[in-house]
Amino acid sequence: MYTTIIADDEKLICDAILSVLNSAVPELDDIHVFYNGAEAYDYVQSHKADILLLDIEMPEKSGLDIAQYISEQDYDCYVIIITAYRDF
Repeated sequence: MYTTIIADDEKLICDAILSVLNSAVPELDDIHVFYNGAEAYDYVQSHKADILLLDIEMPEKSGLDIAQYISEQDYDCYVIIITAYRDF
């Protein structure tokens, strides 16, 4: 069992990622979806996740804020940054 977080402020994106994960990786049976960065940030402060899929730009906290927190805590997980931006 792997705990996974999907955090993106676009519901359509979250739904698409969730659909792909559910069909392609059934081992990911504990998936939590957050539509803003603050909710995801609060969750990772008190819960352990194995995989985080984080949008860069979200209300209140960005995916980069969450990734920085994870790095500072020596949190052992995979972080995947997702974005619709063409340029950085």
